[in-house]
Amino acid sequence: MNISIPSLPDWLLQSSLALTGVYAIYRIFLAKITQFQFNRFFLLGGSLVSLLLPMLSIDAPQALGEFTLPTMNVAAAEFSGESGFQMPSWMTVLGIIYLAGVLISGTKFGMELFRLFAFVRKHPTTQEAGIPVIQTDGAIPTSSFLRWILWDNSQNLSPEERLQMWQHEQCHILQRHTYDILVMRLLLIVCWFHPLAYQLHQALRLTHEYLADRVAVSAGEPARYARLLVRQTLGRQWLPAHAFSQSPTKTRIVMLTKSTSRFKSWINTSLALSMMCLLAVSIGCSQELDQVEAETVSRGEPTVIQVQDADQAPTPLNMVDLYTKIGYPKSLQDAEVQGMVVARILVSPEGTYVKHEILKEDHPLLSEAVVPHLKDLLFEPAMKDGKPVKFWVNIPFNFKLSEEEELPKIKEIPSDN
Repeated sequence: MNISIPSLPDWLLQSSLALTGVYAIYRIFLAKITQFQFNRFFLLGGSLVSLLLPMLSIDAPQALGEFTLPTMNVAAAEFSGESGFQMPSWMTVLGIIYLAGVLISGTKFGMELFRLFAFVRKHPTTQEAGIPVIQTDGAIPTSSFLRWILWDNSQNLSPEERLQMWQHEQCHILQRHTYDILVMRLLLIVCWFHPLAYQLHQALRLTHEYLADRVAVSAGEPARYARLLVRQTLGRQWLPAHAFSQSPTKTRIVMLTKSTSRFKSWINTSLALSMMCLLAVSIGCSQELDQVEAETVSRGEPTVIQVQDADQAPTPLNMVDLYTKIGYPKSLQDAEVQGMVVARILVSPEGTYVKHEILKEDHPLLSEAVVPHLKDLLFEPAMKDGKPVKFWVNIPFNFKLSEEEELPKIKEIPSDN
């Protein structure tokens, strides 16, 4: 198993698929059973794993080869100044949109936290059963947040109802449900674009309510507690606090008396875990990398290296276009930055870019000039036994301030066969 950082589009796609899988598993196997603690950790853990799965790859044995193209010499004489305005690539636009969404979601969450902490600091705190209590005087409904209970003392409650509501909020505090919500809200900031991420968040909040309702019912009659829930439904909620009036009320009332057999719970949880493992393996295998050791590339004309025999080496189709797009940035010329960059590109059986690694760089700015354009490369794919196969291709770029270099001629590299 390897760890690699995927490109933003790949990560967005694969994490979205993983989140969809987690939610589907929850709805099919877990939403109707009463193993609430298991559901709680499944929802939270599954959501976090969805963000990490695209970074993990499970090795799958396959015949991969590795080829090195002739060095591309990028001379300053070819590019006398900065190029004119260029439309940003779709990947750049996607990145800007994504980061804007992250900024908006993060700002909204920050404002909610600021309002909540401001309210806590503004009002006096008393202690009850070792828990800090703030009287809200009807400003906000009875809620819990971190170690505080925000108690709406304007309500007319019987002693039994007050005890049940207290037990409910105390459960949120003692089981640290707020920390789950804070983690899930951070996940929503990262995955603001995915509608099922919000559904997972709501499912986790509802699971917290099931857990707290179960404790509260033990302090009185279930029927009276159900009526109390109905009365509190119209209360206003301050996110990310846990409000007693958290909806949907009907579902919570149904779950008050529902009981799932141990056998059914065991079957459903086992199936959920099995499906989760299958999801992880399927996404991990889609990210598999070969474990071929990267060779050291000299500054001269590297020779073609074949780790596995191939009938035909991959052939670049638009290398001249790539050379023109990269250019020699004026800022690098002015700073007299020159040197070698060696990019290692995984080429799909269709001849398109899959991912890349930087094997060598004499200066980070040189890599920044090359990397954005690697995804545009097209190849005639490598052939093995008459079928196109996946191959690694090493491309050395030599940035030189000398004016004597000419545009290299790109030609097909013959195989060793």
